[in-house]
Amino acid sequence: MKSYYNKAKDYLITSRSVRTKHYEELKKQAEEEKRTALEFCVWYDFQLVDKAKLDVGVFSCILDLVNNKHITAPYVKQFRLACILLQRFLQSSKAINDKSCQEYIADHPEVASRLETKRINMDFSQFLNYDRAKAHKQLFPFFRSKDINTDLVAELISRHLLAYDLDRRNLIFLNRTDSDTIGVEKLGTGTKHFQRLEGTMPMCWHYWLEQDEHITLRADIDTVVFFDTTLNMLKYLTDNEPQERTLYASLHTPNCLLETYKNTLALLRLDVKIEYVFEDELKTRRFKLFNLMPDESMFLPKLATPAPVPTTAEAPTVEVEATATADDDDEDLPF
Repeated sequence: MKSYYNKAKDYLITSRSVRTKHYEELKKQAEEEKRTALEFCVWYDFQLVDKAKLDVGVFSCILDLVNNKHITAPYVKQFRLACILLQRFLQSSKAINDKSCQEYIADHPEVASRLETKRINMDFSQFLNYDRAKAHKQLFPFFRSKDINTDLVAELISRHLLAYDLDRRNLIFLNRTDSDTIGVEKLGTGTKHFQRLEGTMPMCWHYWLEQDEHITLRADIDTVVFFDTTLNMLKYLTDNEPQERTLYASLHTPNCLLETYKNTLALLRLDVKIEYVFEDELKTRRFKLFNLMPDESMFLPKLATPAPVPTTAEAPTVEVEATATADDDDEDLPF
């Protein structure tokens, strides 16, 4: 049985009269111990992962789940319930939780993409302001080591599709629509793998053969070729002549959010021809299924649970002791 099937919600007993530390102390402890929103969800009930905000602090995640009634408890106010849950969570073993998280991510690789994706709204053109003379001394040798054509790299730089972060030694691939830059892919050039996606929405990084006239994606693109990673896409463009009226699109990672794929297709006309160039052909399956039936819910992992699962979605309920009808101590608490 998977370790994350052991849900804390099934055995956790709490009551309104439970004394807790001040929530600021709990938040500080969670930060010091590097507790995460994903760890909480996998510990409490892994089925909450799809509903949770994984890119916020653990207390904010718990409070959001409680406020949206994904976790409920009779007679306990929402903020108070969040504090109780955080305190009980901090009493659990981080080592055991981390092991369960690793097992969960192995079974649900798309969650790793969620953790690497940060939704922000900013002026992404600021990434174009860097010392090119210094940056190119690091940037071009990196691409040569990957056997990627430096003329192609120079073109990407001149078209503002590629920039470089000198301080962190990261490649910055700028994700664009017809008219706007809506995000970036940050890719480390060091020996340790680093990748982060930031933007107003998940979107492919894409390239098309530049023409004399402005290209409109919906009107001028007949074929879109999806790649599993950006570097694999650049290696393909190095070894193969780019074709006119073709959009070459990197999904950043084969385990990307399906939303990345959907948002890119939304830029193109409905009858666009779709092709894939992946190292692992099996990784294209969920994208091909989406083309047949564009309903994202069908791609959620179907897991065999050790016990029958109710057919109706029920909010996890924290069991409350019968004495939790009144509490004189509530007035002394900060919530």
